[in-house]
Amino acid sequence: MNDAAQVDPRLEIGANQPPADANPLLDRLRTDHADLISRRDELLGGIDRAPEAIEDEKTAGIMADFVQKQIDKFLKRAKAVHADEKEPYLSGGRTVDGFWHSLIDDIETGKLKLNAARKKFADDKAAKERKAREEAARLAREEQERLQREAEEQAAKLREEKDLQAAVEAEEAAEAARLVAEKAAKVAAAKPAEMGRTRGEHGGMTTLKQFWNFSDLDRATLDLEALREHIPAKALDQAVRSFVDAGGRELKGVRIYEDTRL
Repeated sequence: MNDAAQVDPRLEIGANQPPADANPLLDRLRTDHADLISRRDELLGGIDRAPEAIEDEKTAGIMADFVQKQIDKFLKRAKAVHADEKEPYLSGGRTVDGFWHSLIDDIETGKLKLNAARKKFADDKAAKERKAREEAARLAREEQERLQREAEEQAAKLREEKDLQAAVEAEEAAEAARLVAEKAAKVAAAKPAEMGRTRGEHGGMTTLKQFWNFSDLDRATLDLEALREHIPAKALDQAVRSFVDAGGRELKGVRIYEDTRL
């Protein structure tokens, strides 16, 4: 007889593991709070049976009692149980967060300090390098202009064969200087990332990323019209609500009206 055929599948490795889709916590919640589930179903049944429109005072009173004495009571209890059930997990989460904050907060603060020093060095290095490259470009440009003038002067006084040779040589020198000046101009126009870059012995690198920033925002003079397409709808809703709460009743682009709520 084959021994493998006699192995009880319950004894195989992993046979005592729960199913992949098992959720012990959800199962426990459903068991412990079966009364809330049952009450929820009862209330939903009452909601389904309620009329869509109230036609008389008696029905309005029944609705008020149903909502305030039954639905609100259920919601208050269910939310309280929710808070009680969730608190241990929130507390555990706060403990985990506190532990990890103790690990990383001071390190991140220190990193900001170090990065500020790295950025200053890179900015200073890039500024010095740009200044040097711009000066080199200026000198190359002046040399090109000088040689170009000489070439033009040589061309203007052509008399003999030897004058032609001098003019050709002067023009060639001017052209070479032009190429040098163009290259120097491109080097001077390089991005800060190139001019401020430094490398560590073990592969670490400091480089600058160029981007557009802003400062000195003046709320009184800020051109809101230019920002119209860039203001999120949520921010507009908040601004209009603030306007209405402050007493505003007329505002172009929105209808402000008196409303009611229960």
